[in-house]
Order: sequence, then C-alpha cells, then structure tokens
Amino acid sequence: MNELTHLPYYPIITLWVYLTALAFPSFAQTLTDLQPRQGHEVGAIPYDPALDSPDFKCCNGVVQQYYAVDGGYRGGRKRLIQLLKTHPLSGQTLTVAKNGYITVRFIVNRDGQTGRFRVLQVDGNYETTSFPQPFVADIVAFVEELDDWRPGQHQGNTYDYYQYLTFKLTDGKVVDLLP
Repeated sequence: MNELTHLPYYPIITLWVYLTALAFPSFAQTLTDLQPRQGHEVGAIPYDPALDSPDFKCCNGVVQQYYAVDGGYRGGRKRLIQLLKTHPLSGQTLTVAKNGYITVRFIVNRDGQTGRFRVLQVDGNYETTSFPQPFVADIVAFVEELDDWRPGQHQGNTYDYYQYLTFKLTDGKVVDLLP
C-alpha cells in the first residue's frame, strides 16, 4: 500500500478520479486501459530504452504523485506561462484549426532533473486524437528545456515524483498551460 494513502487529501483525489470517470465515459475507458503491467503501479512510467535516456536516474524506484509532495517548478504556473509566452512555440498555429489538449507526463528526480517523458493527446471532447508530430515534438522539447524543477519534499524527506503539464489548444494554437 502507498505510504501516502493516509494523508487527508488522498480520499479527495480518489473521489475526483472516480467522478471524472463517471462523467466522461471515454476517460473511464482510458483509466481501465491503465492496468498495471509487469509489476508497475497504475500510471507508472517505466524505463523504456527506446524512449528514455539511460543517464536519467530515479533514486530508489519509488516515485510519488505530484500532489503528495512539495515540488513543482520554481515560480509556479505564472513563471511557466511567462516562459511559454517567450518561446517560439507560443507563436505557432497548426494548419488545421483543431481544439484539444496535449499532456506531457514525466518524472522529476531527487536532483530536480526530468526524464521519461510521455505524451497524451485528446480532442475537445476528451477523445484520443493525434496532433501533427512536429508540433507535439516542439511541445515536448519545451518541457524538456525546463530546468528549474524543485525536488519533491515531504516531512523532511526528498522524493522523485510524477509531474505533468497540459497544453490547451484552441483553433490550433496553444492558449493555456495547465495545471
């Protein structure tokens, strides 16, 4: 059992996931598809030599969820949006006016380094879709360039943690960065 299940906000997060799955059946199917594989927890990002740098190290194999530790980007969402506005990505528009979300999930290790980047793409109805590969590659490159992540802290201990950034697209242009 996860050592953080006793925290007061854990039941709230669990309830949110359950209610979201009920409200969005296609999302529920996506959650169903995320069954643990090869002994990994649901949502884990295992090392894949075809995708991941062998130089990126997780410290002890236990990776916490972002909401269970005090981590995040220095300066928070405000700073991330400032960085996005000055990045060439903010001026790009897809040739097809498409709405949706591109989420990049990754791990922040105890040294504040990032790795194991994974991408999820959905349209405005939260159905799985694909955006043009060069555009998605630019988004991933932007996330990979971010180098001011704080290591996860909880009760005096340092942890690796999962983090994500979601790019909201309207009419083929990035209009917001979540969370």
